Amino acid sequence: MPFSLSLSNKVALITGGSRGIGAATVRMFSAAGAKVVFSYQKARSQAEDLAKECGEASCRAVASDLNGPDSARALVAEVIKQFGRLDILVANHGIWPAEDVAIDKMTDEQWRSTISINLDAVFGLAKYTVAQMKAQPRTGSAAGHVVLISSTSGQRGEAFHCDYS
Repeated sequence: MPFSLSLSNKVALITGGSRGIGAATVRMFSAAGAKVVFSYQKARSQAEDLAKECGEASCRAVASDLNGPDSARALVAEVIKQFGRLDILVANHGIWPAEDVAIDKMTDEQWRSTISINLDAVFGLAKYTVAQMKAQPRTGSAAGHVVLISSTSGQRGEAFHCDYS
C-alpha cells in the first residue's frame, strides 16, 4: 500500500544502516527527502553502495563501533559536522552473539560486550541526540523524534541468549 511521507529539511541518523531493516530505513528516509547519516560496523562496501544509491550529497555512511556512550557521542557529533543538525534518530544497531551459551557458561566479557553495544550505546545515542534536539532551532512542532528498533527476543526471551534477550 503506497503512502506519502515528507522528511524535507530533516536530518536523520540511522544506526546499523548498511543492511536489512536499517538499509530499508535509509532508502525510505532518503526517498522522503531527509538528509541521512547511517552507521555501519563491518559492511563497508554495502554501506558505500547504499550511500551512492541514495545520493552521496544527502546520504553519508559512517563507520562506527557503537560500543558505549562515548562512541555514540562521536557519531552524533559526526552528524552535526555533516549536516548541522539532527531531527530523527533511528537506533537500529545491535549484535546477536554467535555462540549459544548457557548463563552458567557465559563469560563476563560476552555479557559486557553485548550489553555495551545493545544497551549502553543506545542510551548514549538517545542522550546526546536529545541534547542536540533541545539545543537547535525547531523546524516543526516537535524538537525531534527518537525511534528505537528492538527484537522480539526482548519480549519473549531466547534460550541460551540471556545477554541479548
